[in-house]
Amino acid sequence: MMKITADELTLGCRAKNRNEVLRQAAFELAARGCVDIGFSKALLDRENDVSTWIGAGLAMPHINRRDAGQIIRSGFHFLQYPEGVSWDKSHVAFLVVVVAAKDGDHIAMLSGIADLLVNERKVMRLSMADSKTAFLNLLADT
Repeated sequence: MMKITADELTLGCRAKNRNEVLRQAAFELAARGCVDIGFSKALLDRENDVSTWIGAGLAMPHINRRDAGQIIRSGFHFLQYPEGVSWDKSHVAFLVVVVAAKDGDHIAMLSGIADLLVNERKVMRLSMADSKTAFLNLLADT
């Protein structure tokens, strides 16, 4: 099971649209030294190629392999949007988990995170958590 810490979590986010979410997500990973500044554009490029919408109020943005040079080290960050953000024409994201995976880590990271978020009810409860402690406790519940 993946270990998630409070440093990998931002609660109460707001954004007007998916592109703003992607910029916020890239900023969080850049602030932790995981990615270069070009990561934001790479996220948008990937999203324009194929949506990273997972379902159940969850999106997991990541980049194409061709942009892997933007990644300094593997990392991820959870962003909570209690009011939701329009992800595309028919989906609203309440929880976004951005992933930057170095050297083939992406499959293990994506599947490890996806395993933690197995159902819509859990995602909705996480989207309403009012503290990092509450969020992490909900995430740990199976």
